[in-house]
Amino acid sequence: MKPCPFCAEQIQDAAIKCRYCGSMLDERAPAVAAASAAPLAPAGTALASAGGALAPSPGAARVIFEGTPSWKAWFWSYVAAGVLSLVLVGLVWLGVLHWKRKSLHYKITDRTIDYEAGLLTRRVETLQLWRVHDIDLRQSFMERLLDIAEIRVFTRDASDPELVIRGLPASRELFEAIKNAAELARQQRVLGVVQ
Repeated sequence: MKPCPFCAEQIQDAAIKCRYCGSMLDERAPAVAAASAAPLAPAGTALASAGGALAPSPGAARVIFEGTPSWKAWFWSYVAAGVLSLVLVGLVWLGVLHWKRKSLHYKITDRTIDYEAGLLTRRVETLQLWRVHDIDLRQSFMERLLDIAEIRVFTRDASDPELVIRGLPASRELFEAIKNAAELARQQRVLGVVQ
């Protein structure tokens, strides 16, 4: 028996896939896993232009999106801060808004969502997509005009059952890509457990 390098559960020495977390442990992965790793978003979509879609290397997770939220998510706050910039309070508010936005960083792959928060201190949360129970997209009228949204990811994770992703560019395409990746991750996990 040996510990899984991803979830630390005890697994067989000859295992090529962890039965607990579904992570591939060896490069000699079954052909089923390689065949089911279909692209989630075609190249040239808004995700690719947003700096998100990269060509996957064999055995590596494909990045769907990586970056910080758009300033558009705080549009009205920036407008109000701009109006108040005639006094010193507005300039401070603009600085705080910019710091708050830049302190968030998301990396979304076809296997996980990594969420980093903080500028002086850092908190990193990782959500495995096979744990996703439900995913919602919410857009106000202004968010539709600015092509951003609020994506809510509901999980089976006890410590963080709901992850709110706010203000990412091309949110509709990103929502579809996360939804497809979560379904594929659940199917691969079931395949790995059955095998």
